Amino acid sequence: MRGMKTLHLLRHAKSSWKDPGLDDHDRPLSKRGRETAKGIAAYLRRAKIAPDLVICSTAVRARQTFDPIAKTTKPPKIVLEKGIYEVAQEKIWKHLWKLPESAECVILIGHNPGLHDLALELADADSAELVPARGGKFPTGAMASFCFDGAWNAVRPHSAMLFSYMRPKAMKKEERKTRANKKTGEAAAAKQPAKKTTKAKKLVTKTTTRRTAKGSAQKAKPKRVTAARKAPPKVRIGDPSVASPRPTVTSIAPRPAASPAPASLRPSAATTPLPPTLMPVAPAPEPAPAAAASSPAAPPKVGIKPTPT
Repeated sequence: MRGMKTLHLLRHAKSSWKDPGLDDHDRPLSKRGRETAKGIAAYLRRAKIAPDLVICSTAVRARQTFDPIAKTTKPPKIVLEKGIYEVAQEKIWKHLWKLPESAECVILIGHNPGLHDLALELADADSAELVPARGGKFPTGAMASFCFDGAWNAVRPHSAMLFSYMRPKAMKKEERKTRANKKTGEAAAAKQPAKKTTKAKKLVTKTTTRRTAKGSAQKAKPKRVTAARKAPPKVRIGDPSVASPRPTVTSIAPRPAASPAPASLRPSAATTPLPPTLMPVAPAPEPAPAAAASSPAAPPKVGIKPTPT
């Protein structure tokens, strides 16, 4: 079954000219070229380009460009082809026609000017303007991506649509933008749980405050009850300012009966008879007779002699 085919034409990254004695085929990548190769691999990963087949020039700079790509994409089949090293675009066409139909996505890593000329020949009329014109610059590390419907051996000039043309600067810019968006997304994701945590903390604080207030109210009740049940103040016995709670008990004993006194010794009518003697617990002095109403002077004391038996 014939499906949509995708072809990526990739020029090797920047090579080094430090050693003028090296053969052109053996020149390695410069420091800038190695960074560009890593950037190309990162772009392929972001674009989710997974080649079924990679055809790479045998030149050292081309193979070093492919090294980070191989680690990223891990293609199932790799072909190192010396026939695409610094050849005209007419010879590269022959390699395209021989590609297996099972390979739907192919990356070809080559050199200029043959690679640039092939890109101009493949692009249809609607997309040809995306590729720099002949004589223009197809820089090292640039990649032109085409798609067409049909078999590899049926592809003809101006029959493929150019849907992407990426330079190393554009790849690097896109990588910075992707990193910035990732950081922004991570920051937003980090803030979201923080808001939820803040709400949860507020809810916990509010609940704790309510429980504390409720517990304080419950603890305050026994204090009020305890204050109402306080014992009365102690009273010292013998304090003249406080009356004794015990009633004073007085014992009343009957007065012993006395024999009748002789008439001569009886007190006169003017004198006031003695009241009955009260016998308290503690001895008290006998009250004096009241004064006569007719005489201001006190009556003489009369002694009572005991009657002999």
